[in-house]
Amino acid sequence: MRLMGIEAIYPKPNLSKPHPDHKIYPYLLRNKIIKEVNQVWGADITYIRMKHGWLYLVVIMDWVSRYILSWELSIILEVDFCIRALDKVLTIAVAEIFNSDQGCQFTSVAFLKCLEERNIQISMDAQKEGPWIMSLVRGSLASVSFILPISFCSVCFVFIVTLVQS
Repeated sequence: MRLMGIEAIYPKPNLSKPHPDHKIYPYLLRNKIIKEVNQVWGADITYIRMKHGWLYLVVIMDWVSRYILSWELSIILEVDFCIRALDKVLTIAVAEIFNSDQGCQFTSVAFLKCLEERNIQISMDAQKEGPWIMSLVRGSLASVSFILPISFCSVCFVFIVTLVQS
């Protein structure tokens, strides 16, 4: 395959690289005791293989309750769907600390502005540390349904099945 210039179609590694012009924040959670709801929220993006391309899922989760506070789907990996997910949850509550990886969606000026306007501390995992959120969300929805609201599982399942069948 390499000789013919052919390669498998899949998201390439290192999708969480920061934009070189974006500010990177320190990791604030090392040795921190997290025991209250809305003390720390985390966010991550994963991808779902579709018949013709990829569907991207951003999830914002409370670290203590492991409750998914907000989520959005997108067919393009841009910052807009991350901001929509953040705006949805910020109408309900505000966290003390928001943790994410250093991906360009989370380091974008527009995304960080939403957090800074509400005086939310920003924490970013080092590239090699990586957040644990998507380890809870990745795989089949059935395997993680214990942490997801039923409506989330139902909506995602129906949405994904509909897209795969079309």
